[in-house]
Amino acid sequence: MLEFLDGFGNEGSAIGGIVALIVAVVGFFTWLFIRKTTPKAEVANFPPPVPTPPNTIQMDVEAFTTLQTKLRDEARKDLEKAHGADRTRLEEKIDELNRRLAQPEEALAQQQAIITRLEEELTRRANTLGGDRVNAAKTALKAGDTHKAKALFEEIKAQTAPDVTAHAEAEL
Repeated sequence: MLEFLDGFGNEGSAIGGIVALIVAVVGFFTWLFIRKTTPKAEVANFPPPVPTPPNTIQMDVEAFTTLQTKLRDEARKDLEKAHGADRTRLEEKIDELNRRLAQPEEALAQQQAIITRLEEELTRRANTLGGDRVNAAKTALKAGDTHKAKALFEEIKAQTAPDVTAHAEAEL
């Protein structure tokens, strides 16, 4: 059946090898460029990006009012489920937010002054508190949340209280 190849000898083997090589190369590039890519498990398991909090230091009155209204609405929603001390705390928070909304220019100026003062204090104490915690507190401050900074200052107060007491006892 393939008697016509008898005369070629090694040339027939060479042609067959070249054809096989061409088929292999075309198959490889077809697989390489046409295959469906699936995301790797590491990439698929990344959490969604965290939205950047608003920067209250650079905020204008309109954005400040919008933020305060959003916070008040969230507090009202939480108030429906709250009991006891949590309910009292949320009512006080809503009253404070309503006060801020009544005079937004003054409230924004006060908040910016507080944030600036706390940031300066955090910068001065960064070596004793740890840079990561200070940066987290500064980010929270820029978003208008003073709780992390106040918690760090309470920690400083608790750490320095024994030193002050020991110093006073030594003086006596």
